[in-house]
Amino acid sequence: MSLLYRLPKSGALWFAVYVFVIFCATYFGLRDFSDALTSEEPLSAMIRNIGLVIGGFVAIGLAVWRGIVAEIQAKTAEKQASLAEREEESTRLLQKRRDFVVTQALAFRMARA
Repeated sequence: MSLLYRLPKSGALWFAVYVFVIFCATYFGLRDFSDALTSEEPLSAMIRNIGLVIGGFVAIGLAVWRGIVAEIQAKTAEKQASLAEREEESTRLLQKRRDFVVTQALAFRMARA
């Protein structure tokens, strides 16, 4: 089973966007990396920029994960609500049947007396 198949539909979309962004950033970053090494930019600025890019990837990943988890939680809450409604309906029907049986038994006893 592929990872995209198991993800919710909106999660799969965001995962694809995330992979595309990482691919583009890696491609353009590696292409320009040789120019960055030969430039006059200080090493601390280069480290800062690399840290910002890595932090951005982590932030995008966390945002995608948060969306996936929120969707799963919403589906679970919806299932729980429907189960509660079904349980309430079955309890109501059981009480109605019990009342009917009690009424019939009472009527039968009164008829015998």
